[in-house]
Amino acid sequence: MTVRVIRASGAPAPRAATFVPTARRIDAARYEARIEAERTIADARAEADRIREEARARGRDEGRAEVLALLVRAQAETNAIAERATELVVTATRAVSERALGEALKNDERLVAWTREALATITGARRIVLHASAATIARLSNTDLGPIELRAAELPEGTLLAQSELGELHVELRTQVDAFVAAIADVLAKEVRARV
Repeated sequence: MTVRVIRASGAPAPRAATFVPTARRIDAARYEARIEAERTIADARAEADRIREEARARGRDEGRAEVLALLVRAQAETNAIAERATELVVTATRAVSERALGEALKNDERLVAWTREALATITGARRIVLHASAATIARLSNTDLGPIELRAAELPEGTLLAQSELGELHVELRTQVDAFVAAIADVLAKEVRARV
């Protein structure tokens, strides 16, 4: 099959495309130098990428280490603050407790009630000698504590020493305050450990 192109009337005749050869001559040494330069550039880019990735990894590791150190310092500071707060609360609790008990014992009825409560553990004794400070003995002498002999002794205020054939009973308000404060401190310490 043969194809034939028919021109439309009045259309200009197509021009012949002219082909001009543009062959360049490349020197072999230049060619090799160019190839070597391209390889060097490619190697340099690869090395730069490797260095960048290494720097990123080192930066991440250093950043993690800094954050971890910061967290450890923050935890230590939190623990120190919690410990100081606990000490402050315990000190305040002790002061309030001692004051409250001291005020309570200024009332003769409360002093007598506290003395009776302390002596209740040795009620089966036939003879009880109660030693206390001179001020406490003076306040207790006008009350009915039963067959108890009262003797003034050089004991701190809020201290009772009862002697009987059953044994000796030493009662101090400070001991009761200490037990109360220790219980508060224990509860606070557990609460702090649970939160920290």
